[in-house]
Amino acid sequence: TGIPSHGKSDWLDYMCLKARMTANWSGAFYSPENKPTQLHFSKMARKLIGKHWDGKSRLNEIELRLVKEYLDKKMWFLKPEKDFKLTSILNMVRDLQQRYGTDYFVIDAWNKLENKENDTYTVGKSLDELGMFCELNNIHCFLVAHPRKMEKDNGIYRVPTLYDIAGSSNFYNKTDNGLCVYRDFDKKTTTIYRQKIKFNHWGTDGMSEYSYDLDSTRYYMNQFDNSNWITGFQKQAAMEMN
Repeated sequence: TGIPSHGKSDWLDYMCLKARMTANWSGAFYSPENKPTQLHFSKMARKLIGKHWDGKSRLNEIELRLVKEYLDKKMWFLKPEKDFKLTSILNMVRDLQQRYGTDYFVIDAWNKLENKENDTYTVGKSLDELGMFCELNNIHCFLVAHPRKMEKDNGIYRVPTLYDIAGSSNFYNKTDNGLCVYRDFDKKTTTIYRQKIKFNHWGTDGMSEYSYDLDSTRYYMNQFDNSNWITGFQKQAAMEMN
């Protein structure tokens, strides 16, 4: 979760691309927040190459082709034809996994699903369906959910918690791991608050601060991250193409 414009979708793209680079994970995106699909792809290409789409050093045709081949059969964008219900999305994810062995899927965001009700009971029932699907199919779900309207303290929004997510406290109760993305626009940093980790062998509660580069839209934790991006993507892409 996170306040609108604080980079929930952008940071999630970063994490999914890192999973592709470090563990060869593949996944599917139901992400109306990033529509049209061409926009979503362009954002990922910008992160992978590290260049803007405009200006003298913009992405070129060779780099664009490299990105397309690198993401082919590793990332899919879901566009349901009939409805936008959770069950319909899960059916598409199941078909993809059976064909390609996908590791994760993204729902961005919860309020973009076709939900007739948004009360605690209905949300809890839907989250149970989602959790059971992940367990039965051995797949991970990244779920983005918006907080309710947040109050300011001395002109600054406070950090939302999982209990602040609009619709139900079940977003805290039923999730395995809960993160909040919070951006400091003055410092150009983004802090990830790890607000719930179900099992301690998965990690710990706490926070991690990233610097944010406006040109590449990449997140960095230290000075070595930039070289890791470049060598990690380019070497892996070259090996797979050969």
